[in-house]
Amino acid sequence: MTIGDTISEVTATLTVDKTTVTEGGQITYTVTLTNAAGLPMGAHGPLEFTLSDGTVVKIPANGTSGTASITVNDDIFTGGQPAIVNKLESVSGAEQFEQLTLGQDKYTTVVTDEPGSGDPTNNEGDKITVTIESNGDVLEDAAPKFTVKVDQVLKQDLTVTLSNGDTVVIKAGTTETPYELKAQGDDVYKDGQTVEVGVTDAVIDGKSFENLVLGDKAAVTIG
Repeated sequence: MTIGDTISEVTATLTVDKTTVTEGGQITYTVTLTNAAGLPMGAHGPLEFTLSDGTVVKIPANGTSGTASITVNDDIFTGGQPAIVNKLESVSGAEQFEQLTLGQDKYTTVVTDEPGSGDPTNNEGDKITVTIESNGDVLEDAAPKFTVKVDQVLKQDLTVTLSNGDTVVIKAGTTETPYELKAQGDDVYKDGQTVEVGVTDAVIDGKSFENLVLGDKAAVTIG
């Protein structure tokens, strides 16, 4: 007499711990094995499940679940990041089961800016600081010189507006640029006069910052 083997299906189900996350936060995915017949599943080797974004969730030998966490991208601009959408795409080690079925539910996690981003009060957004520094006092016939700085390297040009209406550009990949006023002679600059220049704004085309911090004015004394 031949005894047939009834196909026992094991289902792998994906779940996620968050539907919304702030930039720089973590999302944890869990894969769980179940079977409708309630049969034991404690005699298998390791399993590796790959999600849509390439994340791998591992279930150890003889286990029924496994987790993997990812850190969400973060930047200094308002607007958050694209939503993260994942589902089970493939599995390594499925041949150990008579039938291992991957659940096809998709899970979307929306990525938002940190609380208060773009708001001058209670701002928890990622800071970018732009400052201006004096290069030292000068004589009457010399040009007052300054250095405009940003505290991190950017991938795009940063246009900085000064308190006198002038603008300077800190080039992508650099963190500072020189700025100088014209030396106008004794008719304008008197002995001991002080010239102050501050920063009033800083922008990258098409983007706004989560938390833009502007430094104090810089002063040059004309001797």
